[in-house]
Amino acid sequence: MNKSVKGLIIGGAAVVVLAAATVVMLVYDPEKGSEVTQDPGSAVQTIYENENAEEIVVKTAEHETRFVRTGDDWTIDGYSVDDLDPSKVISFVSDAVRYSSDTVIRDPEDLGEYGLETPEATVTVSGGGTSDVIEIGGRSAVEDKYFAMYNGIVFTIPASQYTKLISEPSYFTEFTRVSIDPNAINEIRIQKTDRTIDLYIPELTRMEGNVWYMREPYEMMANDTFIDSDILEQIGSLTMSRHAEALGEVRAVLTITAGSQSYEFRVGEIDGGSVMVGYNGGIYKESSSLLGFIDADLFNYVNKLVSYVNVLDISEVIYEYDGSTHSIEVSGDNNDLSFRADGADRDASETQDVYRETIGVSANAFYDSSALGDTILKVTFRGKNGAGDTVMEYRAVNEYNAAALKNGEAYLTVGITDINSLKTKLEDYFSQSE
Repeated sequence: MNKSVKGLIIGGAAVVVLAAATVVMLVYDPEKGSEVTQDPGSAVQTIYENENAEEIVVKTAEHETRFVRTGDDWTIDGYSVDDLDPSKVISFVSDAVRYSSDTVIRDPEDLGEYGLETPEATVTVSGGGTSDVIEIGGRSAVEDKYFAMYNGIVFTIPASQYTKLISEPSYFTEFTRVSIDPNAINEIRIQKTDRTIDLYIPELTRMEGNVWYMREPYEMMANDTFIDSDILEQIGSLTMSRHAEALGEVRAVLTITAGSQSYEFRVGEIDGGSVMVGYNGGIYKESSSLLGFIDADLFNYVNKLVSYVNVLDISEVIYEYDGSTHSIEVSGDNNDLSFRADGADRDASETQDVYRETIGVSANAFYDSSALGDTILKVTFRGKNGAGDTVMEYRAVNEYNAAALKNGEAYLTVGITDINSLKTKLEDYFSQSE
């Protein structure tokens, strides 16, 4: 049997006997200013405690960390209070100034058996007129605890206490500095040297098929699906918890508005799987996947429905193609819409299907300023109650694509086959009104 296990068994048996027999006050060491006592009715002994600690210095092979008390607060030398998680610091101090154990080995035979001949760390607690050293050794072979020694007495401490005592300063600086509720976000602005993307949720007066809109670089509907899946949840996962050394070149400025609260992030360089972010005067690192949307293609941001107009906002739709003109008149409200096609009453279900096809034309790319050819189809949405018209015109740019001009402005292109398919459905629909 090795000496550490043997020592534990002997020490444990001694503790049980002492607890069952009587309460023993161990020797008080006036030079150290603390007592080793056994709690009546319990095998747990308080090995060391200093309620008047003013300074705690932890030394390991990798680092030396100095904790300093100022009034009722504790901080780490070299760090501002704002850089530290107060709950972690308080928890550390609590574990650093008090040590209790149910396994006590007095007069150990060989400190090397407990990893204490060359300690892994030392904790020096100063204050109240004393400066005391607790040495931290190796892990116990029989339980999830570590050996420690104070004033020649070897005892065990829980693994959780050991972990706190040897923690590097970075442990205390890692905490959530920002938390944004994705459901509260109503504006997103991304400013880069070559573009600005400005997204917002307008005031909604009724349930719409689309929520997000774009101010810049184009005034159009934004892509709800992309924003939900690639932006909102990612923003909600930002914490600014890990410090970084340098921001590097600022590639973008991200401004998030959630209700009345605004947050600004300066997005810097990417290093491996992390991106550096400047926030509130500090520099932090986040997973680069959380801010991948910063560099996403602009086409991902736009809604692909080039001619979406809510049917409740119109009084009439006029179609012009192949030398002919047709119209659909709309009346009633959301619960009771009625339609007339070329002056004749038409089935609501059939007409709504045609209208969905009309506003369902999808973009396949951005318009690249190519020369505009002939108009393939023109659709005019008459606004209800004197509201302005929306005019969509599809003009060929090559044999495959047509530019989609909304009120004279072309931002996107669509497939000519899609427009021809819509024209065929329109022809079938209006032929039934003749």
